[in-house]
Amino acid sequence: PYTEALKAIREELKLNQREFAELVGLKASYYYQVEKGNRRPSRKVYLQIMDAINTNQTNQSTNFT
Repeated sequence: PYTEALKAIREELKLNQREFAELVGLKASYYYQVEKGNRRPSRKVYLQIMDAINTNQTNQSTNFT
């Protein structure tokens, strides 16, 4: 399910739910509900999540410090 995938990605990025929600641009309470499966993300929110993940991975791969 998408909830397990979201949690796995968030944990891989070493972020808690609040930090991940901020990265995505969502309220932490809303993201918590999405990750627990109590709310389904809209297409807009899904795209926000994917964009944030892609941006974060790009930034990590170009960080040479």
